[in-house]
Amino acid sequence: MTAESVRRVALWVLSTAVLLGVVFTAQYHRVSREPDLTELGYFALEEPGPRGTGPLSMEGSWTVVFFGFTSCPDVCPTTLSVLNLALGDLENPPTVLMVSVDPKRDVPELVEGYVSAFNPSFRGISVTEEETRSLANRYGIAYEKVFDETGDNYLIEHSGVLVVLDPAGLHTGYIRPPLHPEQIRDLAILLMGAS
Repeated sequence: MTAESVRRVALWVLSTAVLLGVVFTAQYHRVSREPDLTELGYFALEEPGPRGTGPLSMEGSWTVVFFGFTSCPDVCPTTLSVLNLALGDLENPPTVLMVSVDPKRDVPELVEGYVSAFNPSFRGISVTEEETRSLANRYGIAYEKVFDETGDNYLIEHSGVLVVLDPAGLHTGYIRPPLHPEQIRDLAILLMGAS
């Protein structure tokens, strides 16, 4: 192969990589700006486990939504622990809801049991992959499966951002890591007093 041929192949590979990167980024970070949850019936999903069946609705209270999964080794247990420290002893705390980004392994009862181990008032849901992706895209929450070298096992890289919804279900803002219990508690007290 001549130097010119090597240069052309390298240029082609680089151009292809850049193009794929642009396409992936556009798809991965596409966000709907529509703030309400009417497509999912404002979490009007069947409620799993010991709390009974029926619609799971957050309407009427401030809600902190977190996207995670039960076999997460670090972000999820840390986030749920911080939320428990921040909100655990408030008289009227916002609703904490974890949406599983691993519906294949996280059946609804597992998610509900996982989050309630951190605080019995915390809620957890697992819906279809399509519903999860739609909801995550709506709020700009990124997640992706990362397989091990065998291709059999995976973890999920995901955002640690908390999504804040007002009592009408409108997206009000984000709480971004690093998460500090005192700041989350102060924000919750402020929001609960304002509603």
